[in-house]
Amino acid sequence: MRRGFGFALLFAALWAVTPPSAPASDRLENKEDGEKRVVAGWVEDGWIGTPPIRVKVKLDTGAKTSSIHAAEFREYLRDGEPHVSFTLVNNEGQQLRIDQPVVRTVSIRRAGAELSARPVIRLNVCVAGVTAQVEFSMADRSDLQYPVLIGRTFLAGRFLVDPERTFRASGRCKPQ
Repeated sequence: MRRGFGFALLFAALWAVTPPSAPASDRLENKEDGEKRVVAGWVEDGWIGTPPIRVKVKLDTGAKTSSIHAAEFREYLRDGEPHVSFTLVNNEGQQLRIDQPVVRTVSIRRAGAELSARPVIRLNVCVAGVTAQVEFSMADRSDLQYPVLIGRTFLAGRFLVDPERTFRASGRCKPQ
């Protein structure tokens, strides 16, 4: 028997018994708790605020708290309670004026920078058909490509993030 012929037969036999790859599912089951998770890319479309506007969001499993671009936010008191006001601009130039009460303050340390205190607000968010109220810290993200970063507090138990893909999720959010 010729040397190459034997390899070809072995390869053909293995090919015949190997099942074809199944197409990726939109939702995968977690074996520990039976819950289904949405498979999403590291960048997805998200709907933020009320009324919502579509914004490209970065899904970041390394960040605990979500963050929103608010370079020039204004802090003020309303009825003795702290509030913030700012304008969110999406990738198409659409603007949404956001005025929310501050729910807490977080201390953030960015690489190579000092510790900074940031106000945190809650906003309605929908990503890949999953809707929740999410806490966002205010940040100047003008030097970053995506105005919104979604952290693991929202992602946990809901998403599996595929770092090789963008716009992977097929679940849709309905604009209100």
